[in-house]
Amino acid sequence: VHQLCGQINWIRPYLGISTEILAPLFNLLRGDRDLTSPRMLTPETRDAVAKVADALANKKSHRFDPKLPFQLAVLGKMPHPYGLICQWDEGAKDPLLIL
Repeated sequence: VHQLCGQINWIRPYLGISTEILAPLFNLLRGDRDLTSPRMLTPETRDAVAKVADALANKKSHRFDPKLPFQLAVLGKMPHPYGLICQWDEGAKDPLLIL
């Protein structure tokens, strides 16, 4: 849950999801300090996870620029690494284009 919340919080601004929507998910971090202890998913928590999944499936952060090369960054730790496909545009206000 700790890693999931961290990853969701990092991408949250690009998905247009508020912290209020994610509050039930982040509330799972309260209680037992052992990060590997079991957590119970409430209907509100499941709803928050569903909203994140929907946003990931349906929103795009940027459109690709056909003039720029693609880059792939492999992030995270085994056994659950994830990939980030991006481009770098030196002339843009925010040069990192997350696809």
